[in-house]
Amino acid sequence: MTAAANGGRPDRTHSRPVTPAKGSRPRGQLMSLAADRHPIAPRADHAAPHSPVAPSRHWRRPSINLAPAERAGRAVLGFATVVTAVVLLTSAAATLAMVLEVLLLGAGLDLVATGALGHCPLYQRLGRMPKSLRRPT
Repeated sequence: MTAAANGGRPDRTHSRPVTPAKGSRPRGQLMSLAADRHPIAPRADHAAPHSPVAPSRHWRRPSINLAPAERAGRAVLGFATVVTAVVLLTSAAATLAMVLEVLLLGAGLDLVATGALGHCPLYQRLGRMPKSLRRPT
């Protein structure tokens, strides 16, 4: 982009070598003039842990959107599915059978995980919340 096409301002989307004061930065390092558009530029979320702009490292647990009975059912059914898939995988001979059994194993692990955590991402997307877990308004 030329300066004329940019309203008379020079294009600042490219990096340029910077000659820093002695001892402040290693030689050859580039400094971006447009930090939000340049892949080399340091970002605030990569700041040092002691930095005031360091991101929060706390993981927020997703909200529970499965009723207790459904959680228990998912965990039990998922465990049974995983055991069945492992038993079938040990005796599988055909490639198609192995693929289907691996898919069965994945479905079982998903049921175990959602039952243990009490959160189903699909239910969240659909906006489903059991009546027993709804907060009174």
